[in-house]
Amino acid sequence: FIGGVRITTVWPLGPAVGLLHIGDVILSISGVEIGQDGTVPLRDNERIHFLHLLTRQLAGSDVVSVRLLRAGAEVETRVALRPDRW
Repeated sequence: FIGGVRITTVWPLGPAVGLLHIGDVILSISGVEIGQDGTVPLRDNERIHFLHLLTRQLAGSDVVSVRLLRAGAEVETRVALRPDRW
């Protein structure tokens, strides 16, 4: 399987700072593989944008596992979700 989305920026105050790096490719979130077009399976033959995997979680209490491609090697990390602070 070749898919995923390349990280172009990491929000400096976000929960992923230090865990995700610019240039990483996110291959899967919580075990759900991300397609080349940035979508994930929803129902039957339907697909939806990969951010759906994050927005359905509860910020402040949920943790997601993220499988990355970094410098040619696969890396697995866990990101504790937290609400935005404005």
